[in-house]
Amino acid sequence: DEALDAIDLSAYALVVWIAGEESTFDSTFTASEQRSLRNYITNGGTLWVSGSEIFWDLDQQGSADDKSFAKEVLGSSLASDDAGTYFAQGEGLLAGITLDFDFASGAIYDVEWPDVLESENTPIARYSTGGVAAIIHENGVTFGFPFETIIDLNERAQIAERLLIYLLPEYEPPEITDTADDTGFERKS
Repeated sequence: DEALDAIDLSAYALVVWIAGEESTFDSTFTASEQRSLRNYITNGGTLWVSGSEIFWDLDQQGSADDKSFAKEVLGSSLASDDAGTYFAQGEGLLAGITLDFDFASGAIYDVEWPDVLESENTPIARYSTGGVAAIIHENGVTFGFPFETIIDLNERAQIAERLLIYLLPEYEPPEITDTADDTGFERKS
């Protein structure tokens, strides 16, 4: 996000915004970032956003402009600040995929407060406690927890492939194979 002011977003078909656990202390989306991203989607861009405190920051603690950005650009508001679980199940576009982000089972960090989303948009994942974990909306996709914490690399790759094909109709996914190296996947030649 620090480089956003120096980038011409119109050159990109998709912006992936990984907020992790940024919250009110870090400001998940500054006013300047909100203006840039709102302009980007107004001009046909697509966003893939994930993070566990985005809606706590914007919707619960934010200004009227923050709340508007959350609802209009990210497609949601906050139903609850804590899902009370580290597990979600895909539905719709992500049907059949389990989204396990439990630190005790191997997630890269502990997601302390996964946001439960409140939205009129289409859910694509629901927490094991019943709340909405991720949605597809007019401007893209929004996750209420950090995508990078999903433990299983194959599940992460399946989710990314399904979302990229949906969000970018021109996208052709590479063929991938499971490998023993640090990346988990490599492009077939």
